[in-house]
Amino acid sequence: MATASKREKSCDGFSVGVVVVSGARVLIGLDPRGGWSGGAGHIYDEFNEPREAAEMETWEEFGVSPDQFFHMEERRLPNHCLRGSGPEGPGHQWHVYLAVVETQDLDIDERSFAKAQWVTRQVIQYLAEYTVNYARREVSTASWDEKPGLLPVWVLVFAMAQIIELSEDDLLAVERFLDDGER
Repeated sequence: MATASKREKSCDGFSVGVVVVSGARVLIGLDPRGGWSGGAGHIYDEFNEPREAAEMETWEEFGVSPDQFFHMEERRLPNHCLRGSGPEGPGHQWHVYLAVVETQDLDIDERSFAKAQWVTRQVIQYLAEYTVNYARREVSTASWDEKPGLLPVWVLVFAMAQIIELSEDDLLAVERFLDDGER
């Protein structure tokens, strides 16, 4: 019997977000939907608990095993799912992890990312601020499509992982943008 693909599965309403760091570098991948992110996935459709999902998603999407792993925060975020709404409606209960790796050698899952790269925290901060401007409709869709920032939910995830710093107003602008069902 064939296994259902990720798009055929329903949303369980729980996600992990994994921010991978090596020294002063942060790993980001260009999502096929147009925007940069870390590693992520649903939890309970394939895994028994959040840490297991986070470890496996890090391996599956980037081909790296964390040397150290830290649970940073758990919080419900209003991002809409490609699988449809979960049992609690739109959004996910996110478990955010920081994964520390020694190696910067990668084996990228091409279904998850068009490309991936190691960048500085300053680059993540710049991409987050650009995304805030997009959420406020100060960046056109054409400009975004040509040069995307972070996927909006990843602004919140990187903030939860303490990789970036934004004002409460900036974070609320991104949450409202997500709540409206945007990217």
